[in-house]
Amino acid sequence: MIERAKCRWWSAIVFSVLLLIEASVAANERFHDAPLSADRLKNPYAGQRAAVRAGEELYKQNCFRCHWENGEGAANFPRLRSGPTQAASDGQIFWFITHGDPTKGMPSFRLIPAQARWKIITYLKSLSSK
Repeated sequence: MIERAKCRWWSAIVFSVLLLIEASVAANERFHDAPLSADRLKNPYAGQRAAVRAGEELYKQNCFRCHWENGEGAANFPRLRSGPTQAASDGQIFWFITHGDPTKGMPSFRLIPAQARWKIITYLKSLSSK
């Protein structure tokens, strides 16, 4: 009976360690280190055509200079129409646009209203289908 209890105890320990390792690996593969809580953020405009059009205009005003037309990217500025941006959740992108990463040349756009940031994301996500 004691051996069985020890076995269960060690199984629980091993299982817990494996969960921690998995969470650590997942956190290291996050879009620009977005926290796990960013995945709970839902885009209120996802898939809405009017939001895609509005997002395109907002993109031209705020993102075009670095990421170019249709998110093509150039030089050190990444493509947005494919790759990690398209694979990331809308919430991760929202978090990154909000916080930025000045060390990599991405400013924070927290002063742009949240609705506008969501519309930009809606436009970006529409690029993968074009």
